[in-house]
Order: sequence, then structure tokens, then C-alpha cells
Amino acid sequence: MIAVLLATKSALALEQESQTWITTRFLAPLGEHSDVGFRFRTRFSGVFKERSLYQYQFTTAHYLRDNLRIEGGYEQFRSRDQRLEDRWLGQVQLRNFWGGGLFRHRVRLELRDLVALDDPVYRLRYLLAHRRPISETGRYIELRNEVFVSLSEKGGLERGIVQNRIGATLGQRFGDRWRAEFRYQWGYIDSSLITRGDHLLQLNLIWDGR
Repeated sequence: MIAVLLATKSALALEQESQTWITTRFLAPLGEHSDVGFRFRTRFSGVFKERSLYQYQFTTAHYLRDNLRIEGGYEQFRSRDQRLEDRWLGQVQLRNFWGGGLFRHRVRLELRDLVALDDPVYRLRYLLAHRRPISETGRYIELRNEVFVSLSEKGGLERGIVQNRIGATLGQRFGDRWRAEFRYQWGYIDSSLITRGDHLLQLNLIWDGR
């Protein structure tokens, strides 16, 4: 319902932008029930026209059950104009299988320290994703929707739903460790500073050593 409302509202978007993201991610076991991860992402305006931002992330996670994990981490964003954001995150992820497919729920709380603001701000994110295989060779599709809720009100930020990303992913597994993904997302941003609907193309390469 939230996605439908935001999609309808996007007809009033003042700006539109196309972006291309390239992501590499590595996951490795840390003991019997834990793991560590590293992710590097770079973003281009248009289709590889000009690099506008890069981001790296470190995480550690612990499985409470096979389908339930808690995770904490740190990530940093830098843009071409030297805008900087440090971000600390904690999240809970629940996975369950139903109807031959995987459903994933992720709730994330972020503390964002932006250079442009004197004090950190908080944001809540909820992701719902559904993945199912489409071939016996390791190919799969995933549909996802993520809602961003601002918990702070300062520096142009407003409380409430400020962003929504709706997307579809085509993925391919290569053996037990590697997989590659191509994802399209439509992202809607609504704040006192800007209202925008963006087209996001993502190329993801993941190594999972767990």
C-alpha cells in the first residue's frame, strides 16, 4: 500500500535522474553461528557517465536461528563534491520459505552522521524481498520493496516516510560461492529540499564463503 501511494505521488516529481551502481560484496564465516562482511559500492550518474559517489561497509552478524540473524556494522559515503556521511547500523533479518520461494524481512536502524549537520540523525528502513528460482542452473528472480522512515527533523529532513525503492533482480549462481545480479530499482525521494523519482541500475557481484 505504501509503495502504491508513493508511486502515485511520484507523478509530481520535480527531478528525475538515472544512476548506475556497481557493488562487490564478500561474506566469510566467523565461528559456527556468525559471519563478517565487506561491501564496496560506486555510483555513476547516467549509464557510467561520471562517478558521483562511493561507499564501503563492514558488518558482523550472528544467527539466533537458521532463519533469524542480527547484524551490526559501519559504512561511509563520499561524493565527488566531498560530502561525507558516516553511518552506524543495526538490523534484524528474518527469512522464511513459502510457495516455493524465499521471503526476506529486514528491519534496519541507522545513525547517520552527516558533515552538513551538527548532530547525528536517525532513520528506520524496512525491506521486503521475495526470491524464487527460475531454472535448475542457479538462475533466480527477486522482487523487493524498501521503505525509508526518517526519525529526525533537522537540516531539511522531515519525520515520516521520505524514500521508497521498488525493484526487480535477475541473478545467476556460479558454483557454491559466487553469484552475479542485475537489478533495476525505481527510487522515490520526498523531502523539503527535493522531490525526485530516480531510475537505478545495479550490477552486483557477491562471494559467499559461509
